[in-house]
Amino acid sequence: MIHRDIKPGNLWLEAPPGWAEAPPADRPPLPAVARVKVLDFGLAQPAGEELVSARVLGTPAYMPPEQARGEPADARSDVFALGVVLYQLLTGRLPFPRSDRAPGVRAPAPGAGARPAPRAPRRRWSI
Repeated sequence: MIHRDIKPGNLWLEAPPGWAEAPPADRPPLPAVARVKVLDFGLAQPAGEELVSARVLGTPAYMPPEQARGEPADARSDVFALGVVLYQLLTGRLPFPRSDRAPGVRAPAPGAGARPAPRAPRRRWSI
């Protein structure tokens, strides 16, 4: 299954009751049983099945350049999108400026995203 729209809004953290409502400073560490669930399979398609569409489907900030150009999505598309989500989780920012991630705009060159280490708050590196 290829999701084709992995983004923070489609990922659900299953945490202990009351964990998300607690102020961030008072939250205990998540237990080892915490899970992330993927939501919204409205754009999903079976792997190996090519979808022909005149429109680019997905969220531009999280889609790989190939998908933004209208090429078929495959499992690598979801891996790219998850990488963008993880980068954003660590740094609080997207790896590419929004103008570079819109369909029809030039794709970012390999290595164009800023390295996360200088941007990530120290506390996040303790995870």
